[in-house]
Amino acid sequence: MLRAYERCCRITGLWKSDVSIGIVLPPRRSKVLFHPGRIGASDGFRSVLAAGMSEHAHSETGVSATLRMMLRCIAPAILRCVPLAVKTTVLRRAALAPPRIKTTGFERLFALMSQSGIDKEQLIDTNFGLAARFRCQVPLRKCEYAFGRPQNSAMERGAIALINALAKDCLHFLDIGAHEGIFTFLVFNAVAGDIVLHWFEPDSVLFSRLQNNLQQNLIVACANRAAAADHNGRSTFFRNLTDDKSGSLGTYFESKHATQPETVETVRLSDYFEAKGVCKAMVKVDVEGSGVQVWSGLAECFGEIAYLVIEMLAPEIDEHLPARIIRETGWHAYYIRDFDLVESRNGEFTYVEPFWNWLFCGLDPPTLRRRLFGTGLLVIPAA
Repeated sequence: MLRAYERCCRITGLWKSDVSIGIVLPPRRSKVLFHPGRIGASDGFRSVLAAGMSEHAHSETGVSATLRMMLRCIAPAILRCVPLAVKTTVLRRAALAPPRIKTTGFERLFALMSQSGIDKEQLIDTNFGLAARFRCQVPLRKCEYAFGRPQNSAMERGAIALINALAKDCLHFLDIGAHEGIFTFLVFNAVAGDIVLHWFEPDSVLFSRLQNNLQQNLIVACANRAAAADHNGRSTFFRNLTDDKSGSLGTYFESKHATQPETVETVRLSDYFEAKGVCKAMVKVDVEGSGVQVWSGLAECFGEIAYLVIEMLAPEIDEHLPARIIRETGWHAYYIRDFDLVESRNGEFTYVEPFWNWLFCGLDPPTLRRRLFGTGLLVIPAA
């Protein structure tokens, strides 16, 4: 960090060193913090620096504020100047950094470094920010997986903490709409492998990559290249070319993203439960607007489910799916509002962006509160 700062100061003509104590001191505040003519760089680089410095010249004071200001203004330009070979090596090492240091700041820094001069479709080894021992490949463009960790995502961190805590009660875990398999790896890590894993992913590219990643990490799981639905057979799956996290049996994203229809196998989960002997299960459902179909195929075996965590987008809410699940099972329902679990007695809730996940289970608020004691999750009973 100091070397980067030294370079910033030298190229802007503001370098000052105190050799007696061996540290770098920022310049004293003055009216003109930057003059583009002092730097022997391209006009584009000078303009980036000048614009950024002039914007903050009169708004921040002090050593730490000046350093933050300079790094914020100059870092993008400096990162674009890093040689490709150096950038590639640094990115590969960053993707395998210990999960504890893969903070949001760390993720943003290396996401920024990966933005120019590199093939974003190339696969990079990462530990998903879950465990240092994991080795998984993802495209470089998926910076949240390459350089981040699951809890960096505001929209998912509550569900991640919840599943991490409750999976220990279960014998089976079903990841419906597995995508890159973050939840499958999370549960395997949380319970030290002492659980039967099942995952479903109809997207052929995602399926192949997740299957390879699980095999590479010697994780045994029941793989299903299929979509969960209300029948066994085949259906049209709309593979999402804009965002592969949003592929679906439904057309919810058709007007927003580029999609490609494909014919895929479908599985009715009640039949799957019976065939595989699934019991005391945690089921995670993330099917981008097709939750009604999934529940229709799952409802008959709700007695084998300990916890259901399901994403509810507009199609599910329009069909009153929360109320339907409560009515058909007698379960308690909780809207996952970040780390708050807000009880819903009849499917009512107030949406707070960007939280779409729900928990359904047999635990009432006092029992669930005791079960989650010490996890940071707060149970809020209905008024």
